[in-house]
Amino acid sequence: MGGANSKTEAVCCKTEAAMAHEAKGAAISPKKQHFDDIYVERTPVAFKTRIMDSLDYVCDNYTKSEFERQGLIEFCAGVQGGCKFLDLCCCFGNTTMALVHGMSVAEIKANWADDEACKKVAKPRLFPATVTGVDLSASAVAYGQSAGLYDTGIQCDLNKWSAAQQQAMGALMAEQDVLCATAALVYLELTFNLADPQLEQV
Repeated sequence: MGGANSKTEAVCCKTEAAMAHEAKGAAISPKKQHFDDIYVERTPVAFKTRIMDSLDYVCDNYTKSEFERQGLIEFCAGVQGGCKFLDLCCCFGNTTMALVHGMSVAEIKANWADDEACKKVAKPRLFPATVTGVDLSASAVAYGQSAGLYDTGIQCDLNKWSAAQQQAMGALMAEQDVLCATAALVYLELTFNLADPQLEQV
């Protein structure tokens, strides 16, 4: 997306508890758990406490590692005019913090320790970028913008949109240099045409 030299990367991860459960041969639900009440909070503190702390959440460490392994930091840094980065189903921005700001899970948790600490991102961006966050939660998108994670925030329900809205979102995605969706697509009722020339395989 975003030109002949663009790369896209999507990485889905599990918590340590889920991986251990799976290793024992137990079935993992095809749908993620729902914590709807967390996503109406004004800050990510409840997300940090109930998901990142309680569930031994480590997804962002693996996502960050894969992003680095694929050479995407260097790619993003080399985009003329700044990298256009879209975080789809962005939530409060932990994936953006991992990929764009180079933060580990421990660093994200420390940044989100309380309502005061989470007001600003603790580390700067690794490369010049214009970051767009897209999520169902208006509170999460608003937080991400106020904290400086997202330059543009879009609140929308990707499962309930008109043809015109689909076209507009498709056009926005096509402009991006990096489109990121981590542990998110399971929620979306979307069909992708892998033969679409706008989708570049990495």
